Amino acid sequence: GFEGGQMPLYRRIAHRGFSNYPFKKEYTVLNVSTLDEKFKDGEISPVDFAKLYRKYTKELYMVEKELEKK
Repeated sequence: GFEGGQMPLYRRIAHRGFSNYPFKKEYTVLNVSTLDEKFKDGEISPVDFAKLYRKYTKELYMVEKELEKK
């Protein structure tokens, strides 16, 4: 008779699933032209920007190429 073998895939994998929600990151688009306007208007000073930059350095990413439009 049949004595065993490899465990079937449907019995090896988790049945409840996996949620990536706790690790979700939200991104905000900030155009350089908008930032430039805020500096000219005096809403953001270079000192304030430097503080924000130091605080969120790991979370800031610069997009150096044009984004594709779909």
